[in-house]
Amino acid sequence: MKVMITSLALMSLALCGPGLSQTSVTGQQQHTSQNTGRPPAQGPSYVFRQIMPALSSQTRVPLRLPGYLPDVDEKHPIYATVQSANDAGYNILLSVVVPCEGQNYCLYGSVRGSASPFVLDEDAPKPIPVKLQGGIGGQFIDAVCHAYCNEAQVMWSEGGYYYSIGVKAGKMEGMIKEANSAIATGTVNTAGAKH
Repeated sequence: MKVMITSLALMSLALCGPGLSQTSVTGQQQHTSQNTGRPPAQGPSYVFRQIMPALSSQTRVPLRLPGYLPDVDEKHPIYATVQSANDAGYNILLSVVVPCEGQNYCLYGSVRGSASPFVLDEDAPKPIPVKLQGGIGGQFIDAVCHAYCNEAQVMWSEGGYYYSIGVKAGKMEGMIKEANSAIATGTVNTAGAKH
């Protein structure tokens, strides 16, 4: 039974991983220079370019949008969709196809910012403390994989706000790199936000 569950999880990852894509103009990543596996010098990934103006005008929470996204390039594009944005925070869905409402087949991950701490599911794995850029303490919460995998997350608090970045079945090293790129781009992102 364990072998069958593992096989199903591997098949799910192969079929539903970030490599699948569909052409669309909504938030699609369209350029390759920023996704070479290295964080850009500054600024968020162009995956967020189309949503940033509206997002920054809808929330008081300073944006932390990553410049580095694991396994994303011109052959493996993703789409950014604002699920919610208000004075108290924002929630961005990252998907491999659109439309997507967070189902496993289309999920890449998420980017969230909040004025209040996030509450972990009681079934979530125990958070692992991690050190992020600028000496910021964070927590890594590993993905849980059964028939399919959910998101691994890195969470941290900065300037009185709370941030979370998730990637389906993400690995700790790549997730820390992604979170560090979001922290590094923070001062670039907040120019249009309401304060």
